[in-house]
Amino acid sequence: MDIDAFVTAHRPSWDRLEHLVRRRRSLDGAEIDELVELYQRTATHLSIVRSGPTDPILVSHLSSLVARARSAVTGAHAPAWREFIRFFTVSFPVVAYRARWWWLGTTAAFLLVSTVVAIWVAGDPAVQAAIGTPEEITRLVDHDFADYYSEHPAASFAGQVWVNNAWVSMQVIIMAVLLGLPIPYVLWQNALNVAVSAGLMASRGKLDIFFGLITPHGLLELTAVFLAAAVGMRLGWTVIDPGPRRRGEALAEQGRAVMSVALALVVVLLVSGLIEGLVTPSPLPTWARIGIGVVAEAAFLAYVVYFGRRALRAGETGDLERAPDVTPTSG
Repeated sequence: MDIDAFVTAHRPSWDRLEHLVRRRRSLDGAEIDELVELYQRTATHLSIVRSGPTDPILVSHLSSLVARARSAVTGAHAPAWREFIRFFTVSFPVVAYRARWWWLGTTAAFLLVSTVVAIWVAGDPAVQAAIGTPEEITRLVDHDFADYYSEHPAASFAGQVWVNNAWVSMQVIIMAVLLGLPIPYVLWQNALNVAVSAGLMASRGKLDIFFGLITPHGLLELTAVFLAAAVGMRLGWTVIDPGPRRRGEALAEQGRAVMSVALALVVVLLVSGLIEGLVTPSPLPTWARIGIGVVAEAAFLAYVVYFGRRALRAGETGDLERAPDVTPTSG
């Protein structure tokens, strides 16, 4: 692209937008419509300039102009409920959907490690002896594992679980600042914890109790943790391979995507905490408790796939910085 020719062709539009931005408090209806049109056009110009041979001075000028124009056209802010709906129907699901291969890979690796270690623990008495005495293992298998879910009032236990699970996921999100490098270790530690419990329960013939207690809430809870880990590690990979964009721009976009996942998972983990506090220790038959967990998991995955795929086809990235503005119109 010939930068000089591009600037010559579009300079009048930019100058006109600059003029309208300066007079934004005294514009009539026609000028407001013109301001909106020029803002959208200039934002497109900025994207074109960024995608081609970079001219730092031009990019800086257009970025400043677009930012000031955006401020001018968003004088009437969108209602909070509309922003809320957009976040949960566009911003979050498209970020989760775009990270689907990282998410799937994280899930597969966790399940593989957990299964292998659980089989090892269940079949090797020497490993069990290293974990605890026969009396300690018996107490865990016969009482402690099941009692954990019923020894506190349901409401307070649900709140406690929610806070704990949210904190675990937030730790994974925070580790994204370190380019996701510590995240595999955190997942390894959690996989070992799950595997040891499963292996010990299996060694005493109580694997059905293990799955009956952990499945209702564990499906959704672990899915949320895997998603948090996936976007965190994807952020780290962005530093290595930013794609066609500049590394700083790609990193900033992915960083904002990570934050959108962090916010949404607070709600997802609230649902998981309610299931763990109210459903897991309930007197419902095992098939009913597991069924509730499966339905919650299926609903969450269907929600991400449906809204995420739709938003991706519409060209959305989930970047909160680039969310479309609700603009004023002439009356």
